[in-house]
Amino acid sequence: MSHNYELAALRSILHDTGLHLVASVRERDAARAEIERLRWELATFVDISDEVKRATKKFPRWPTDPIHAATVIAEECGELQKAVLEAVYEPYKNSRGNIFTEVVPTAAMCVRFMESLDKYEWFPALQHEQARAALEKSPTCTKLHDGWSCTKTDGHDGPCSAYPVGASSTPAT
Repeated sequence: MSHNYELAALRSILHDTGLHLVASVRERDAARAEIERLRWELATFVDISDEVKRATKKFPRWPTDPIHAATVIAEECGELQKAVLEAVYEPYKNSRGNIFTEVVPTAAMCVRFMESLDKYEWFPALQHEQARAALEKSPTCTKLHDGWSCTKTDGHDGPCSAYPVGASSTPAT
């Protein structure tokens, strides 16, 4: 009877030890995977940082207004989109591996954008109303912009016959 008890205890110890070993292997594998992920992440950040330095050296000036700065990102993003489209629909032109070469400059321009957040001039650009829009708003020509005339001085319905001052008074079409 004690023999059976000892055998059961030994089985329990082996079972617990085996579970511990399995848990240790899983923890080790998870730690290795995490280390590998961190290595990849660090290498990616180094690539992006290097690209920021290269781009800043080549183009040391950066737009002061955020709209133009965002356009720089959009231009890089367009190149990334093109690379992805080619990798998907024209794989003979581009491979998935080459996409990384477009991701890095896009990310670098995002970094440059963020670096200037406190330097942007956050106000709308000057705007003007186009002459055609002014004409469409006012068929009676009461709000023509400077430099425009109309042959119909009493007001009118329908299309305006406006023309730039100094040009022929032939109605605009």
